[in-house]
Amino acid sequence: MKPVSYLQTDPRWKSHDYSAKGEKKTIGSSGCGPTAAAMVIATLKDKHVTPVTTADWSVAHGYKALNQGTFYSYFIPQFSAYGILCKRLNTSNLYGKKTSSAHTEALDALKNGNWVIACMGKGNWTKSGHFILLYAFENGYVWINDPASTAAVRTKNTWDLFSGQVKYLWIVTVPEQFKTGNTTASSAVIGKVSNCFQLNMRKTPKVENGNIISVLNVNEELTLLDTANSWYKAETKQHIIGYVSSKYITIQ
Repeated sequence: MKPVSYLQTDPRWKSHDYSAKGEKKTIGSSGCGPTAAAMVIATLKDKHVTPVTTADWSVAHGYKALNQGTFYSYFIPQFSAYGILCKRLNTSNLYGKKTSSAHTEALDALKNGNWVIACMGKGNWTKSGHFILLYAFENGYVWINDPASTAAVRTKNTWDLFSGQVKYLWIVTVPEQFKTGNTTASSAVIGKVSNCFQLNMRKTPKVENGNIISVLNVNEELTLLDTANSWYKAETKQHIIGYVSSKYITIQ
């Protein structure tokens, strides 16, 4: 499925402010990150979302980097605000390294109908750093929504070229109904309890007395149903439904 295509240089918003305190930037000059996010959200959740929506959210929540673009920490909470699951694949720079396990995971995600956000390094897509959205893979080629260009070499190119120039990767989970066209289908996204031996599941997404409905063990698997800020609404194998902190869940 091809997501909505937005360009950060669109006259409707290219001059819209996208500045951290102490600078003067615009979506056109620095907004590739929010533009990539807006494509995802407008396709999967709300067709009225544009780069203006996501750029304003990024600035309001402190994700605009001074004299740079957008912090890498932006995507997961931005998508979480709309109930979209996102997973960051690497924290060390992949540039020039084609054999990382992150590449394998990203490619598998594309083959399974999910999307990938990539921060690119110097080369075909940018002279420094730039976010793009990959939405398909076939016969060695990747299809891309590039927030800054519609040039053929930037919207379709080989996985080999891409994998040598990418720096950081995120997987966006596309619900099954968008892959199959069946709007009654549900997306079975599995998470596992990690980084703690026991995790409290709560009736509501908040920490307060009397709110715990179950205690989960490390490595216990859950079906993730939705997101709410820094929480997942989830269902256990015993069919208990509640909320768990996303800080302690790893998406499988």
